Amino acid sequence: MVLSASAEAQIPDVFRSWLGCWEFSKGDTLYRECWRAESPEVFKGLGLNILGGDTLFQERITLSAAPEAIHYTVLGADSNPSKSVRFTCQNWSGAELIFENLEHDFPQQIVYRQVGADALEAYIEGFIQGEKQRFNFPYRRSTARW
Repeated sequence: MVLSASAEAQIPDVFRSWLGCWEFSKGDTLYRECWRAESPEVFKGLGLNILGGDTLFQERITLSAAPEAIHYTVLGADSNPSKSVRFTCQNWSGAELIFENLEHDFPQQIVYRQVGADALEAYIEGFIQGEKQRFNFPYRRSTARW
């Protein structure tokens, strides 16, 4: 995926269908991700892991389009909650977006794939202590609001 300098930078249409909230449960933990459009060039996301009524984990995500690339920036995912990490879209085809940052400790890749009107698969992947690891997020559309 390469955008020409003269192209109007916008978030790919496939991502527009992902606006709203998505969630799944694993054990007693609820995983939720919510998205809203701030402009044609910027979407904001919020990722949460919730156990009981307590938030165990929270990250803020910005998906932004520039003429040269689509960026996925995460704030709060590492041990330093004020540090942001940026991934760049390496490919989008049909209903799939692949973001990479090979310099990041983990993950190095984030993938989203629409698998139906109410199903969104995501995964993070990379190396931990020399071994390739992958964590799947089988989201279903939620009525939750952000």
